[in-house]
Amino acid sequence: MQPRNFQESGASRLGTLEAQAGALMVQALLARATALARRGRYDSAELVLTRVPRDAPEGLDLLARIRAQQGRTRDAAALWTEALRIDPGNLRFRDCLHKAERDPWSRRTRLLFVIAIAGLLVSAGGFGLERLAARRPQVASQHPAKPKPPVAEQEKHLSFSGPDVIQSRSGAATLLRFESGLFSRDVLLTPGGKASLAAIGRQIEPQWCQLTLTVIGHTDDLPIIRRGRFQDNEALALARADTVIRYLSTVAKIPVSAWVIRRAPDARCLYPCDSIAGRLKNRSVELLIAPSQATP
Repeated sequence: MQPRNFQESGASRLGTLEAQAGALMVQALLARATALARRGRYDSAELVLTRVPRDAPEGLDLLARIRAQQGRTRDAAALWTEALRIDPGNLRFRDCLHKAERDPWSRRTRLLFVIAIAGLLVSAGGFGLERLAARRPQVASQHPAKPKPPVAEQEKHLSFSGPDVIQSRSGAATLLRFESGLFSRDVLLTPGGKASLAAIGRQIEPQWCQLTLTVIGHTDDLPIIRRGRFQDNEALALARADTVIRYLSTVAKIPVSAWVIRRAPDARCLYPCDSIAGRLKNRSVELLIAPSQATP
């Protein structure tokens, strides 16, 4: 039987290693969210921040800065106040909070004010033009303008293929699903999943600059009982989407920043969850690919 002091020392060392691993995970998530926010992809950044613990002041600070950029200064001030409760000595949080509280005009308010002034100017200009036109005689044009021929909209059809890949249309976009689950458990890709993703990645690579790329994470309908790395199915689905993006960046020259992560609708499974095989197939993602000028 091992001495008690030795057991306590081992438990303490294990707890330290777990804490360090958790801190590294938080830093990686914050770096990812910061990069997305700098590119104006606030929705994707917020999705990544859902995986950061609520008591992490750096996560609250980044979310507050996103709210400030969106013109929601009250929400930003509330988030900085919460961050200061956790880290009361942080001077940067305090300075940002003071600036948010001193800003009587949010960005949205200023935008609405500018739009209102522009509307008044346009109305006034239109009224003046109407009075000027009333004073002038109407002159019929000797050469009536020819009607412009209708411009045919050319829709760019995208087509992708690969093992276990199901392709369907969604407006101007192409939706890709996978017949087999991509993950064996949590965020561990199966060999077949890697093969399917690699085939799609190689087809996207030559044209990714002209495409809008979205990945939608999915899980089955079973709740997470042991809440360790993932608090719920939503966090697990987002982690799977992030794993797919990073894998595609290694097998094809598609930067991580080219992708957008989207939430799957609540309680929506890709396949029926009435069997073990069905639940395994739901350990997957969807890829939504559209021309850049199209809005899927």
